Amino acid sequence: MGRSLLFGVLHRSNSLPSNYAAFASLAIAHPRNFTSNGASQDPSTFPTSISGALDQFHDGRKNLTPQLPPDETIIRNTDKVCKLLSKESNNPNNLERLLDEASIQELSPTLALEVLKRLSNAGVLALSFFRWAEKQKERYARAKRVKEAIDAFEKMGKYGFKMESSDFNRLLDTLCKSRQIKSYTILLEGWCQEKNLLRLNEVYMEMKDEGLDPDVVTYSILLNAYCKVGKYSEAINLFHDMESKNCNPNPHIFCTLINGLGSVKRLKEAIEFFERSKACGFAPEAPTYNAVIGAYCWSLKIDDAFRTVDEMRRSGVGPNSRTYDIILHHLVKNRRTEAAYSVFQRMRSEAGCEPTLSTYEIVVRMFCNEDKLDMAVEVWNQMKGRGILPGMHMFSKLITTFCQNGKVDDACKYFQEMLDVGIRPPAALFSNLKETLVENGHKVTASNLAEKMRKLRKTPLDASLLTPTTD
Repeated sequence: MGRSLLFGVLHRSNSLPSNYAAFASLAIAHPRNFTSNGASQDPSTFPTSISGALDQFHDGRKNLTPQLPPDETIIRNTDKVCKLLSKESNNPNNLERLLDEASIQELSPTLALEVLKRLSNAGVLALSFFRWAEKQKERYARAKRVKEAIDAFEKMGKYGFKMESSDFNRLLDTLCKSRQIKSYTILLEGWCQEKNLLRLNEVYMEMKDEGLDPDVVTYSILLNAYCKVGKYSEAINLFHDMESKNCNPNPHIFCTLINGLGSVKRLKEAIEFFERSKACGFAPEAPTYNAVIGAYCWSLKIDDAFRTVDEMRRSGVGPNSRTYDIILHHLVKNRRTEAAYSVFQRMRSEAGCEPTLSTYEIVVRMFCNEDKLDMAVEVWNQMKGRGILPGMHMFSKLITTFCQNGKVDDACKYFQEMLDVGIRPPAALFSNLKETLVENGHKVTASNLAEKMRKLRKTPLDASLLTPTTD
């Protein structure tokens, strides 16, 4: 299976970050399946390889449960690496030396993946870490599989793939000819991601015409597709159809319906499905509880949401960071700033609920919207102190707010930091900053930043070209 084909499929799936990680994991776990240029060693084995992938995809969706978190050693080492990289983000050329001096006890694939997840917003730092990992003896180099993973990773921020139609046709031809329910599952998932109900239903009808009965995975994908486009009544009808055919729903199906119905304030129905899931013998898991909390929040029943949090504790399944992010989002949306900040502070002291990048983005954006830049910067610094690096949208919000408040020097400082970690600023952001600089008599600074932007576009992962310059 050619690498261009695999990347094409991943790109069309609209879930690039997780799928790139999956591809890197394939390269790490199965190095013999790939040559040095990332292509399958034996194209004739393509259908067999696809069959194995289909088995994993289909069987993995039957009983969807949350992944176990990494162990404490992995978390501790991940924090250590990310804090080190975060503190030295302005000087990427020293990172390899600092990583050597950090004496990481065991650089496992799991640790590498956790670090890369944390660094998903900072291409320069992430690539520096991965190239350092490549050189570590008795680890990746021994398996001769790092180049494949790095090749996948280096594509991560580029997105502009030009797929040949033959790439897609080869995969689709293989899937369609197999006439297996697992093949149809993949096609259904693709049209679900594209939110194309017409094609989804065509594939579904063809599957039934072939005499294949839908299973719980098929129904799960169909229900998810209907909910994605807001057809909740149709999703409920499909649920009843599934029951009439003695196909038992799984927790993921209940969670999908609770999420969807809750988001359109059909709270009563959402709670009914929650109760039905328990009646089916499923002990509620964190994602299901979070869906219920979201349903209460959409209907502005925040007290009920917090009561559900208490129920999670009693059940021993949470809460987690995602739980509080849901509540935070709705508090901020309804301009309940003090309550939101109180929740944020609670997260910092509650084990297992530590703020994530998403949490920090919600809170920083909240303070920026209220022009409380001192508080926004305080939260920003707390985030970086924990080794969590901001993403493009977070940088953009803070820089834009500085510009709006006439704080040009601060805007330039964070814009430079954005460039240093290899994040391409949106054109509108730079245009706004440039206009503000010129209006305030900083034409040279505007010109210097424009030059750095040009270099970043040409070589986005070459940190040596992004050294700071001033007026």
